[in-house]
Amino acid sequence: MGLGFLFNLLEEELNMRFLVGLHPLDRLGKPVEVAKTVLLLASDVSSFILEVTFAS
Repeated sequence: MGLGFLFNLLEEELNMRFLVGLHPLDRLGKPVEVAKTVLLLASDVSSFILEVTFAS
């Protein structure tokens, strides 16, 4: 997993707006979104996926 910036309740509002502006989706990811990707990769559904970096 190539984790980028994730939503953090402790981050200051100004920093959050700056980080959102850097992200191509104009929002920060949530830890649960990373967890869902990890679950997908651990399942049989992804048995043919290899050597890929999932970036957030």
